[in-house]
Amino acid sequence: MKKLYFLGVCLLLSAVLISQTAVTFQVNLGETVADGAGVFVAGNFDANGDAYPVWDATGIQLMDADMDNVWTVELMLSAGDYEYKFINGAAWEGVPGNCEVVGTGNRGVSVGMMPMTIDPICINECYNCGTRTVLFQVDMSLAPDGVNPNGVHVAGSFQGWDAGSTELLDDDSDLVYSYLYVYTPVDPAVNDTLVFKYINDNGFNGFEESISGDCGDGEGNRREIISESSTELTAYCYNTCGTCVAPTAVTFEVDMSLETVDANGVHIAGAFQGWNATASPLTDMGSGIWAITFDLAPGDYQFKYLNGNSWDGPNESVPGECNVGGNRSITVLEQATQSDLNCYNQCGSDCLVDPDPADITFSVDMNGVETISADGVWLIGGFTNPVWQSGATEMTDDNADGIYVATLNAGGPANIQYKFVNGDVTVTENEENAGLELCGIENGIGGYNRTHTRSGSNETLAIACFDQCDCESSVAEMILLNSLNIYPNPASESVSVVFSSENTVTVSLVNSLGQVVRTELVNNDFMTFDVSSLASGLYSIQLSTEGASVTKSLIIE
Repeated sequence: MKKLYFLGVCLLLSAVLISQTAVTFQVNLGETVADGAGVFVAGNFDANGDAYPVWDATGIQLMDADMDNVWTVELMLSAGDYEYKFINGAAWEGVPGNCEVVGTGNRGVSVGMMPMTIDPICINECYNCGTRTVLFQVDMSLAPDGVNPNGVHVAGSFQGWDAGSTELLDDDSDLVYSYLYVYTPVDPAVNDTLVFKYINDNGFNGFEESISGDCGDGEGNRREIISESSTELTAYCYNTCGTCVAPTAVTFEVDMSLETVDANGVHIAGAFQGWNATASPLTDMGSGIWAITFDLAPGDYQFKYLNGNSWDGPNESVPGECNVGGNRSITVLEQATQSDLNCYNQCGSDCLVDPDPADITFSVDMNGVETISADGVWLIGGFTNPVWQSGATEMTDDNADGIYVATLNAGGPANIQYKFVNGDVTVTENEENAGLELCGIENGIGGYNRTHTRSGSNETLAIACFDQCDCESSVAEMILLNSLNIYPNPASESVSVVFSSENTVTVSLVNSLGQVVRTELVNNDFMTFDVSSLASGLYSIQLSTEGASVTKSLIIE
């Protein structure tokens, strides 16, 4: 009988031991000197039947075997939940609210059936000493298409712009999605700049943000300065620079009275619907007006109209005076309803009659080009039929003087866009591009186009130099222009001007009448203009320095 009793006790003890798990606790004292009395951990380690002291300030001591000021102890604990905190000598740590067991002031850990080592935690902090945290948050309550089944993600400079690897979660079902990023800075003495955007998807498929307001970096991304230790980002409304408020019913109207409407109707594409050419047909309201209504959160949006339902069709070439990144732009306000009426291919709401069709002779000087392609020199534009690459016209040099010429009959809108191509027109790298930034307008896909306003009579345009605004453009101007960045654009409160120059630069803000309304002499590469008191309209930022003078357009709302 005694043998059976002894065997039962042994089996019971074995079961207890088998059910226990090795848990290693670690605390990093960082710059704090360890108290001579020792470093301890205290908690409710008896909560699941284990024989440890209960909240005893000196009952469980940690050791620092390698003298790195990271103190450790291993406990054998049964599966379950525990609360604890560390003590340096007689000083109990204060656990920050965002990592405590709610309402207790204690740390917490859930123990399972497998051994575990808890990462070192800096005393009195939530994570290891020297780390920084960024809480990414975005409010999806007014996302135009709801939350994507593929989830909400963030991509940015901190993770290689990977659209699908960093998912935000909504643990409390309030439609505010969040992700906590914890990292160790390269230089603890320097604050970090993170550039990023939220994605209502798990890939760059057209449902990512395109930020153009005050919280943007000028290239469609958000930009935040990260503090020395931790940053909790504002839960902005998705694709806006403000918190979510009730959406505004915005009616987009376009006057097609001067156009032959495509058999597939008129469509709109923009940041608010994923730049989808087929998803948003407008309704024919009569008298040439086509319309569609969206419920949009307040903020800035880019868009354009399509005559048809394909990007390959005769889509708008938005004139320079209302062109923002190759598109139209609208600022949605906090109000019940809002409307926006434009004439197709024009900036105003009153349609101006198109000039008569007429011949235009284009000429481009290729003498400055290192190699003229054996595939020829071509002219492409938005006024041909079909448009752009599909309607490319080969240019000729009959007298072998290096100047290539083509004459086309142009009809339709007064404002046309075009460019020259050296070689295969299907290869983007063969097109004119950066050299047109001074005189061209953005095409919305990372390049620039030349512009011309038709007179309705036969015209011969001045000879252009390939990928140059004129044949006298200086290297200094191109360097200064390529470094120039203006944000936000459009602007309403202030505008920042960033550039690179070894010389002192005169930075001027000029209105549409050519009047200088702000000017400043700058010895560094950054400055800001207050534009809150200026009238809305088209302005320009002009930079002048030794050997260079450049200009970029700015819209003030």
